[in-house]
Amino acid sequence: MKEFELYKIMFIILDALNDESYNEILDTYLSELNPFIWENTSGDPYYFNKFKEYLNNYGDSNFAYNTIIKYLEDEDYYVGIDLIFKSLSLEEYLINVKEIIEDNPKEFKHLSEVSN
Repeated sequence: MKEFELYKIMFIILDALNDESYNEILDTYLSELNPFIWENTSGDPYYFNKFKEYLNNYGDSNFAYNTIIKYLEDEDYYVGIDLIFKSLSLEEYLINVKEIIEDNPKEFKHLSEVSN
């Protein structure tokens, strides 16, 4: 499912940004988002369902970069998470996405077809 793969990409990148510069709010948010707890959803399914709605509304071009920004901007409880993500330019984001897909082709089988 391409939507879930994009969701995992978002999570992995946010997690890496948190590793670079720890943020307590982001750390708590990541525990809610975690797509590696259950199969095909997030730690709290509300977040993945919301993400799918944003993909339907805003699309998945550039591996959903603008959709992720909009999704995080509209987060009403974990305010400011979007600013952490926005520290990555589109170019930096795409480089990271391609590395993640190349390192995990089975995990991202739908996206690996698009990235080649």
